[in-house]
Amino acid sequence: GCGPNSPLKFCNVKYSIGVDIFESYLNKSKKNKIHNKYILSDITKIKFKPKNFDAIILMDILEHLKKSQGRKLLKKSENWARRKIIILVPNGFLPQRDYDQNPSQKHQSGWQPEELRKCGYKPFGMWGLKFLKGPQQTKLIWLIISQLSQLIAYYLPKFAFSIFYVKTIMINKAVRNIHY
Repeated sequence: GCGPNSPLKFCNVKYSIGVDIFESYLNKSKKNKIHNKYILSDITKIKFKPKNFDAIILMDILEHLKKSQGRKLLKKSENWARRKIIILVPNGFLPQRDYDQNPSQKHQSGWQPEELRKCGYKPFGMWGLKFLKGPQQTKLIWLIISQLSQLIAYYLPKFAFSIFYVKTIMINKAVRNIHY
């Protein structure tokens, strides 16, 4: 689910692999030279070697999967990552239909802070307070108020529109010294 325009392009990442099931998005990402390598595949079916990546980043991915698929992907991600797993997901279920002629854009599940916290993920609220979003978000005043609410949302993620999660993978020091 690397999509066509990942914010990773603004990060100093030496090597990354973008995976997406939608070829049009993958081609746009290639054109933008965001990742070093691209794989056209369903992320739930792909296989990587254990501890193959320093970090796994799932930005706006889990909500597009059924809950059972999302849980399996999280387990796979924990196996693939050496250091961290980073997730961005809407707070709870956010209805969304397919768009861009991409049926994979439809939202199929919602994720709550407590359920991912129980799995070892630390939540941080993003994009302001959830109740400030909605039909009025197109009005400038509501957009400004929503952005000003970001500080509250950051520390109280259960009230945030989206949640940024981080899980640090614990590996023993002997293994860490081999990889780094």
